[in-house]
Amino acid sequence: MRIWILTSEFPPQVGGGIGTYTRNAATMFSSAGHEVTVLTPSSRASDSLDAEGLRVLRFVPRRAHLDEYVPSGTPADEHPAFPYTCM
Repeated sequence: MRIWILTSEFPPQVGGGIGTYTRNAATMFSSAGHEVTVLTPSSRASDSLDAEGLRVLRFVPRRAHLDEYVPSGTPADEHPAFPYTCM
């Protein structure tokens, strides 16, 4: 099975527990024979295959267009955690 994981953080760029959890889940899926691709924001774009066989696509986010939909000062804009991890 092909599995894509979209996450707000992924090692080595980790700010909280979601990056560690995502890494563990992705490794588990890969060990079970699945083809895993992780998509995560970064300061520069890259495409790599790591030691566990995970394909990691890092992209530069384009937040500017989101500001049109989420006005500054709203709870979504100010909350320190953004749990946008999807499998």
